[in-house]
Amino acid sequence: GELKSPISGGANGVITVSTDCDVTVQSGSKITAAKGDGTGGTMTVSARNFTVDAGGAVSAGSTASNQNGGAATVTTTGDFTVNGAFSADGDDNGGSIIVDSNDDISVGGSSLTAIGTNKNGGSIILSADDDITVPGLISTTGKDSGGTITLLASGDLTVPAGGSVLAESTNKKGGRIDAVIDGAGDISGTVSVDGQDGDGKVMMTIQDNMTVSGTGLISANSTDPGKDGGTIGIKVGGNATYSGTVRANATDDGKIIALWSEGSTAIGGTVGGMISAIGGAGGGNNGGIIDITTRATLSGDGAIDTSGAVNCSIIERTVTNSFAGVSTPAA
Repeated sequence: GELKSPISGGANGVITVSTDCDVTVQSGSKITAAKGDGTGGTMTVSARNFTVDAGGAVSAGSTASNQNGGAATVTTTGDFTVNGAFSADGDDNGGSIIVDSNDDISVGGSSLTAIGTNKNGGSIILSADDDITVPGLISTTGKDSGGTITLLASGDLTVPAGGSVLAESTNKKGGRIDAVIDGAGDISGTVSVDGQDGDGKVMMTIQDNMTVSGTGLISANSTDPGKDGGTIGIKVGGNATYSGTVRANATDDGKIIALWSEGSTAIGGTVGGMISAIGGAGGGNNGGIIDITTRATLSGDGAIDTSGAVNCSIIERTVTNSFAGVSTPAA
């Protein structure tokens, strides 16, 4: 079945659901909020557990050309789980999605999106009193600029292999991803703010240990010729292990990657590990700055690279430096 506003041609486009029970959108079912002109509508749901099953769909997105996505807000006393599709996409600008869960948030086999197809990506804010897990897709990608994604968890953040958190731009500047996590962080999938014009930002505060596994990627690249890279900052309260890739490479000048940990930092593993802020194709323009600060030991056999014609630097601040990998230039 389908819960829809307006029912036929009306202008309202507002759906409000408030219950102490569970809300489940089963396979083949839909909740749709759109205004009569095709602009995304407004959806507000308060429930115990909110679940979108595989094959189910929830949308506050636009249904017509040149219209913006709408706004969806979900509050749960239990879990928020998406195994189907939940969107506030816009043909022009993406809309907004806010989820406040008193337990876990999981975006599983499908997607949670506020994509801007022809203009700017929208906004997604997820707040969980326990864990956030993303085996599926979260995206505020836009054509002109990526949108914003904010992840707040009292527990852990996990992006398994195959999972993606994207605020990219297909035409201009990358967006911004912020994460404030009281537990641990485990990135085995992709976190990206890549944009043709670069300038994307990833800022993460992880209170416990942080792992970027061999399949993990955190990226703030520029992809169009002659554009600066983005910026990545990761602050870790425990130990940090980077066996995957953290990059802010540029087609013009590289910018900054700052990695800070209260414990030890290891760069490298069975598949290497790469931290890079390379300038220009093959390092032709100014390289960036990679600043690694750890209160214990810096170790590993990976690679740190800020290659560029001039003004590239690697800064290592550590109590014990046993890093045995390759630094370009030498730190």
